[in-house]
Parts: sequence; structure tokens; C-alpha cells
Amino acid sequence: MWSAKSNHSAINDNFKDPYFLDFLGLQNTYLKKDLETAILRELEAFILELDTQHTS
Repeated sequence: MWSAKSNHSAINDNFKDPYFLDFLGLQNTYLKKDLETAILRELEAFILELDTQHTS
């Protein structure tokens, strides 16, 4: 069973890494709303790309 809390330091450190979210194009400091908007924008682009590949 998977737990949201992991004792494995590599997993925990990965999500603390500032480069992990680099693809979102955010500045060094950002608001929670900016993060949510950027994630939704990337998710929407990904879904639209899948749809385009599926219909081709």
C-alpha cells in the first residue's frame, strides 16, 4: 500500500528540488495561485496534445 508520507529521502528531496518545477516557467518566488495556474496550463496542453495525436 502506498503512503503519502515516505521515509525514503530521495523521494522527499525530489519534490523539494527547485528545478523539479522548472518546466512551469515560474520565477524564483511565486504565489500558490500562480503555481496552480501554471500546472493547469501544462496539463491542458498535454491533454490537447494527446487528443491531437489520437485524432490524427
